[in-house]
Amino acid sequence: MREMPARLLALLAPDRRERLLQGPLARLTPNACVKRASVLEACAARGYALDEEEHTEGMSAVGVAFGDPFGRPVAVSSRCPARAPNVAA
Repeated sequence: MREMPARLLALLAPDRRERLLQGPLARLTPNACVKRASVLEACAARGYALDEEEHTEGMSAVGVAFGDPFGRPVAVSSRCPARAPNVAA
């Protein structure tokens, strides 16, 4: 999942979200979820978004969105390798 945009979209009113989400979602990797409702429902239910190799194979991410003190939406995400590197001791 595109963690930051998905989480930000989950904060929007449904009518505004639908206007922004016209057209199909791209399948960037075999793990990508292209069902718009599934993506937004999962974000709304958890309160954060996960990207488990959905945008880039080998990379995962978590994102969260919230309102700043002025009511503007803000998002933060962090990416990391999906698996621990194979490091010889």
